[in-house]
Amino acid sequence: MRSLLLSRRWLVRHAVAIVLIGVFLGLAWWQWGRAQSLTGSAQNIGYALQWPAFAAFVCYVWYRMLRIELRPTAESDPPQTNSDDAAPRPRTVQVRRHYRPTTAEPAEPSDEQLDAYNAYLATLNAPATPPEDPAARRTAP
Repeated sequence: MRSLLLSRRWLVRHAVAIVLIGVFLGLAWWQWGRAQSLTGSAQNIGYALQWPAFAAFVCYVWYRMLRIELRPTAESDPPQTNSDDAAPRPRTVQVRRHYRPTTAEPAEPSDEQLDAYNAYLATLNAPATPPEDPAARRTAP
């Protein structure tokens, strides 16, 4: 375990976490100082409270990464075997309730409905007025 946490990859992660936490707390201190100055405002106080929250989030992520890395893997579990069979059996999952999926049959439209719908679509697709003939608009003098 100790060699894992002192590996090159983890040393970089430790360093990044420490630097981020230091920077975020330094920014919080700077914003608090700005809030106390003559030009400070409530916005500076908000930022002064926000930066420690970012530092706390970095601590949380670092802790979660450590926990995930140190968790024993599923491969280290001994395989389950039957008493009469030496071959390992697959792991099973218990289901608390029975699930029976139901499928509804799609309603088939009747031929009358389909014909009426197609006629409606044809009226929508038809032009509203017949195209004008340019020769019919010309009138003789």
